[in-house]
Amino acid sequence: MDRNWAVARALGFDDLPKVFDLAVTDAERAAAADLVGEARVRRDEPFAAVLPGARWDTKQWPPDRFAAVIDGIAADPGVQSVLMGGPDEREVCERVASLCTTKPANITGRTDLRLLAAVIERAAVVVCHDSGPLHLAAALERPLVCITGPTNPTRTGPYRRLDAVVRLDIPCSPCYIRRLSKCPHEHKCMRTLPTDLVADRVAATLQPSSVPADRA
Repeated sequence: MDRNWAVARALGFDDLPKVFDLAVTDAERAAAADLVGEARVRRDEPFAAVLPGARWDTKQWPPDRFAAVIDGIAADPGVQSVLMGGPDEREVCERVASLCTTKPANITGRTDLRLLAAVIERAAVVVCHDSGPLHLAAALERPLVCITGPTNPTRTGPYRRLDAVVRLDIPCSPCYIRRLSKCPHEHKCMRTLPTDLVADRVAATLQPSSVPADRA
């Protein structure tokens, strides 16, 4: 973002504020409320939006780790998790759900981009990788936990939200390798990232102050 802003600065627009206005409509908020309601989330109930998919194989944290985090969230009375993602991420979300002791809601494949943003806007916390939904959540100013491995969060992470990033500081990261078959270190950046490290960050982030008022 700041690199792109250099172009605006060169054109004389440096004094303009950086505003990310996604302009979620009331109709989209109502549709989001209906969708999570169908997934057994009450209108006034806080939930964690969990997005375990990513375009790169190397960006993905193992499904069993996500399942453990979801079970930890369920230990907080009144909070549940909603698995989300695009149609091509149904398999990984179903895998995560199958590994959970609890029963998270799953609306994977049921949102277009605008409805995805409207659901994320309602979330008490968003748990995801370095991915498109991450930047939606950052723009919507939602509490975030961004699980990062092969990429540099200062380059592709949530804009001015590096406090939301959970990663291991290891010599081979960042590498920007996209395929697991190309990784010479057995996916160490994600495979050895402890579940407790992410779960503790989610628990700390999931505070009453982060729960949005009903927007529908």
